[in-house]
Amino acid sequence: SDLVAGLHRLGKSDTWIAKHLGMDADAISNCNRAHKNAGHRNKGEKNAASKALSYLRYSAFSRDGLIKQLEFEGFSHAEAAYGADATGANWNEQAAKKAEQYLRYSAFSRSGLIDQLKFEGFTTAQAEYGAKAVGY
Repeated sequence: SDLVAGLHRLGKSDTWIAKHLGMDADAISNCNRAHKNAGHRNKGEKNAASKALSYLRYSAFSRDGLIKQLEFEGFSHAEAAYGADATGANWNEQAAKKAEQYLRYSAFSRSGLIDQLKFEGFTTAQAEYGAKAVGY
């Protein structure tokens, strides 16, 4: 969200940011909202956002999956949701990365891969995007 805010300060539009950073409109909106509320974040929200970014550096997650992981770490649901949204993640791209991760270790049919991605918390559209991104 700090990157998006910095690009806005440089006069870049949401459309420009989406094109050049590969972010969708929802992700940019989440970043804008997170940056606007940054001064109002509590310690739990700040730590959840930091932990969420840490998770996304080494593995792909759906928004719901990331929230559940953060809740498992002891964050409240509100803190976990804030943390997931503050990452500015493109959930379609996360589905594509997760599909790649699965196919590195196991073989899946298209429908099996989509079902697995949905089980991980991706929406049907995100799961289909992930499957298409890996060649299905």
